[in-house]
Amino acid sequence: MRYGVLAVCAADPQIKVVSVGVVSAVSDLLWEFRPDVLICVSSEGGEIGRVADSVARAVGDCAVLVVTNETNFKTSLSSFHCPAGGILSGRSLDKHLGWAVRASAAGSFAASPDVLAWMAENRSGAGAGRPSERQSRLLVDGLTPREREIVALVVGEFSNGEIARKLHVTSATVKGHLHSAYAKLGVRGRVGAARVWWEADAPVAPARVMTGTP
Repeated sequence: MRYGVLAVCAADPQIKVVSVGVVSAVSDLLWEFRPDVLICVSSEGGEIGRVADSVARAVGDCAVLVVTNETNFKTSLSSFHCPAGGILSGRSLDKHLGWAVRASAAGSFAASPDVLAWMAENRSGAGAGRPSERQSRLLVDGLTPREREIVALVVGEFSNGEIARKLHVTSATVKGHLHSAYAKLGVRGRVGAARVWWEADAPVAPARVMTGTP
């Protein structure tokens, strides 16, 4: 996976690789180069936690983008201590690495579609129990800014028509964004989306003040 990451980065004119190193040298490299994003390529879950700890000690505001395989998605999520960054599977590099690096550098959380699908499936699996607040937050962070804006209005009990008028778009556009958002959150509709939203402690649009006739 490491060579795949380097190849994709080399082919992207907006990405500059300032250094390549091993886990034991992460702290020194962070202090020396102060990168916007640290890409952690790992096939072992334990490495992810060690890298996250090194980042927290060295440069707290550095985004960490983890590239791993499906068997480590759970470990990656539990080890993720940084406000920005993301998780990609090794097979999604060509399509999503460039976008994920830019999103991470901008302060967002980036996850490839297969990671989001895994998160959604494992929220309600047998024996999974109540979804964690952190997992719900990562699901919400996987939405686009427009999807988050619309879901916040949905949770605030705005109808599709009201949302369309408020955002100056068509109702069909609102439905399209909601369809995409529900898929990413692993829910089927407004009730499920609201549950994830509240579990993530995400901001909700102010309650409506109704005047005149509906």
